[in-house]
Amino acid sequence: MTVAQPTKPGHELSGNKVVLRRLSPSDLSALATHQRQDDWAPDFPQPGDLDAADLVPAETELPRYGAYLVVERDTGQIVGTAGFQGPVMDGELEIGYGIVPSARRRGYATECLKLLVRFASTEPDVEILTAHTEEPNIPSQNVLLNVGFMPAETDGPYLTFHHALAPVSRYIGNRP
Repeated sequence: MTVAQPTKPGHELSGNKVVLRRLSPSDLSALATHQRQDDWAPDFPQPGDLDAADLVPAETELPRYGAYLVVERDTGQIVGTAGFQGPVMDGELEIGYGIVPSARRRGYATECLKLLVRFASTEPDVEILTAHTEEPNIPSQNVLLNVGFMPAETDGPYLTFHHALAPVSRYIGNRP
């Protein structure tokens, strides 16, 4: 198993509806201590947002493939989290996203996912993105399908989706 080492992180990914802003040490502290911030939507954070913050290592240098706050462009409010659950292992990188209930059905999850896919597609060590969603979460499955992810397998209560970014080797191990 090979693990790709991260390089210098990108701090912001911009779309038409949302901006993805890297979680900073002060963002992580606010989430960890449940200190409400003025720019948080009333229903932010959700449990998944706290989980995303827990995945960011407590190091000075943020990993290249990390978590972002989802900022609603029109209001400047934080309406969710999105990002990568790195490191890259054998060309595969896990991706995740979550939008608060008050900001759903506006295309934010789709735009977040497109921004993350675009960013990952410029990275030479990333060949496949993987996402998981609960089987009853049809809206999330539709977002994944609309952005080009394909169902791969069922793993307990979760469905797995893959998005190929680069040609994947047809051989596992040594070529015949």
